[in-house]
Amino acid sequence: MIELPEPIEQEWVTVLKRVDLKSHNAFDEQSRLYGLFDEAYRLAKRYPQDSVLAYAIGRFVTARFAERDRVRDKNWPLLH
Repeated sequence: MIELPEPIEQEWVTVLKRVDLKSHNAFDEQSRLYGLFDEAYRLAKRYPQDSVLAYAIGRFVTARFAERDRVRDKNWPLLH
């Protein structure tokens, strides 16, 4: 038996969804990407059985990199 109310989604999903990736310049975008992956790495350690890092990447990249233009060209090297 589970006591209600119970969250609908896992904590790490909620936390990563809250990281705002919209930016007005490359430096701000870089800072936001660092923030996203800092959170993702921290959460991946807490939830090693879940696909935390894949979810973080999926925030801005489709399986075939169809949405690459959502990250400025200058900041793509940060993701290698």
